[in-house]
Amino acid sequence: MPAPFATATACMLGYALQLGAGRYLAVPAHIFSPGPSKYLGSFAFLTFHTNVIGLLYFVLCTASAADASSAAIDALLMQLFPLIFALGIFLTAAYYALEYPNEQNRMAKRKLFKQGYRHVYLTSHLEHIFAGPLTLVYACSIRRDRLQPNVLLPTSDDANLYVGAFLIYYLALTLGNKAATGCWVYPIFQDVSDAGGPVALCLFMFAIIVTGICLAHVGVLFVSNQNGL
Repeated sequence: MPAPFATATACMLGYALQLGAGRYLAVPAHIFSPGPSKYLGSFAFLTFHTNVIGLLYFVLCTASAADASSAAIDALLMQLFPLIFALGIFLTAAYYALEYPNEQNRMAKRKLFKQGYRHVYLTSHLEHIFAGPLTLVYACSIRRDRLQPNVLLPTSDDANLYVGAFLIYYLALTLGNKAATGCWVYPIFQDVSDAGGPVALCLFMFAIIVTGICLAHVGVLFVSNQNGL
């Protein structure tokens, strides 16, 4: 078990709250963002992917903490740690740095609030606010001596492989969705495209991949350092 039962459970419940807020409290995707969600619904959004992956990861982590006998589960959790670290930190940081202050996004929320969706602001926070802090708490709790014998801590190769592959997949999905619907999932993509055209958009997407992988490496380095490696 990489982390204590209480830590794993708290993280699981936090991601469950984020996912539940998006599913049951938030303005439905076809109303809040009808263009991008035309075919994929909530599946088009990185927030949904992150919260689903986070919930599944910490369900597995909680199960491992409850029955610390599976080397295979411990190994899988460690291999996927860079992905959950990068996604968790990125979800909270990117929302408050890029999406929250975006004027197009703010105008859409003001309009929905006037239409009677009184919880539009609260649920936007609930979907994003816990991922970063919970990820940091979990990272701080990982101890090598809790793992099954021969299970390694996360490596740089794990960061490159899993985070790189996931972000390439998600950006490809975003591009495919744009081609199908004519709309970008997040306004920031339209802002970058308007400002610099295809070249700026490619550079922006490349920067997202690099940023994600760098975040994952920070997580790997942090866990290694706190375990004396």
